[in-house]
Amino acid sequence: IGGDKLSRGLTLEGLSVSYYLRTSRMYDTLLQMGRWFGYRPGYVDLCRLYTSEELRESYEHITMATEELRQEFGQMADRGMSPSEFGLRVRSHPAGLMITAAGKMRNGTRMTVSYSGDITETISFEREPSVNRRNHERFDRFIPSLGPSETDPSGNHVWRRRVSGADVADLLEELVVHPGSRKARGDHLARYIRAQNGIGGLTSWTVALISNLRGTAVELGGLTVGAVRRAQHLPDHSDADTVYRIRRLVSPTDEMIDLIDEQRKRALERTVRQHEDDPEASRHRGSPTRPNGPNIRRVRGTENGLLLLYPLQELDVDGLPFVGFAASFPNAEDDTPVDYVVNSVYWQEELGI
Repeated sequence: IGGDKLSRGLTLEGLSVSYYLRTSRMYDTLLQMGRWFGYRPGYVDLCRLYTSEELRESYEHITMATEELRQEFGQMADRGMSPSEFGLRVRSHPAGLMITAAGKMRNGTRMTVSYSGDITETISFEREPSVNRRNHERFDRFIPSLGPSETDPSGNHVWRRRVSGADVADLLEELVVHPGSRKARGDHLARYIRAQNGIGGLTSWTVALISNLRGTAVELGGLTVGAVRRAQHLPDHSDADTVYRIRRLVSPTDEMIDLIDEQRKRALERTVRQHEDDPEASRHRGSPTRPNGPNIRRVRGTENGLLLLYPLQELDVDGLPFVGFAASFPNAEDDTPVDYVVNSVYWQEELGI
């Protein structure tokens, strides 16, 4: 089916298998094009959609943003208020998706980024040795400055709620991040952390140097850990010689590394409750046995961030392991998003026009 020729509002009833590659930077356009996936009443489990990893991630984020907006509508209704009285918001996308076209937003020169309740991770790494060496040198200064660490049963080195937000922001700002890890831009993260510091948020961080007990021994910041294995993801083989790319950096349980038992219990209870409230999920999957990421971030205090460092099994041509990072942010009740004022050229690049 030639997607470029279809009306975005067309629903293809009865379609069960779709191949979908047309992309967009707009929430509303992507949602409208979602009708092309097909609709088969009573047979949703038989529908199959083949698409790109980028589009899958885009729809995953939009689904989350839509669900949050639905929850806000519920809160507005519970209070008996109207949109003119209740502040509604749609979650922005740190990697560059726009809610709608700049002209429709009426103030297209401003882009707002918030990481509240989100996690960002590096998934693409520059194979150029000088870039990796520079990042290693920065980690080699940062880790010793943290002082003695705790070592957990998995061999991870953990500095529990002892690191200032200012030190984490300084680190992230100086790291060189490959453009393929768009959501993990260090300068954006640093500005957001500093903005939250200004209102008392993200002031106390847990830092964890992740270790794989069965991995090859590597050294980072004067500490020896087991390298973490992550399979290379090759959606485009043309750049395999210059970029090392993976699907996910963070293991599901890693985000719980800084939680106390009571927080883990609350996060699991929230996850189970959401599962039970979703008839479709309850019908096809058993009850969750561990909390999911959004609920882990929801029970963490607003002043507490989590930074995870991953020395990887993959080496550059000089034999140094690539080092990935992930920053996990709690839900911030008094969130201070970071605003960027951009020119028309920037908008054209972001929107792909």
